[in-house]
Amino acid sequence: MRTSSRHIAIHVLTLVIFGGAATCGAAADEKASETNPFNESFEKTDEDPNELIEWVVITKNAEHVGTDSDHARTGDQSLCVRALTEPDAYQAIVRTIPIDDREKYTFTVYAMNDREEPLKGGISAQLVVEWRNGDNEELGREYTRRWDQSLSRKRWKEYKLRKLRPPKGSTKAVVGVHVFEGVHGGKGGFYVDDFSAAID
Repeated sequence: MRTSSRHIAIHVLTLVIFGGAATCGAAADEKASETNPFNESFEKTDEDPNELIEWVVITKNAEHVGTDSDHARTGDQSLCVRALTEPDAYQAIVRTIPIDDREKYTFTVYAMNDREEPLKGGISAQLVVEWRNGDNEELGREYTRRWDQSLSRKRWKEYKLRKLRPPKGSTKAVVGVHVFEGVHGGKGGFYVDDFSAAID
């Protein structure tokens, strides 16, 4: 599954929001498209050019995850995530990518704090990849350091998982941003943009 650019084939996607349209709280952008929240450069796979890989949002309140056109690092929009403000609340935005366990992979995403309503309290997030086999059993997990209320409100910060070797038997990577609010809950929000996945 090699490509000339050495990037994993990232397909045209649909951002699936459970429970309603994405508005992302105070950072609402009703005109923002629900597709392509990370502004990837999409490529069709050689194996199945018609296959669709979707972003899936896991949240109790779909209004807390959406797209925003005022805070894009590149392109027209970014993904915005706002705290659920509940103890031990959890949210995730993930997608499944087919992989080859003989390759090495690098995953990258950029994050920036919200200026008007920055992260507060116990909320934090990180880029996570779960390696899974054909039976969808998790064989291993890798993750970046977390970002929290110390995340810059002015500059995008890069978070990268570099040159990872999947466990033997892995056939797919479930990769994305996981958000944790801790025992006391959190407040505020952040933006994520320019997710990329590459074969090294």
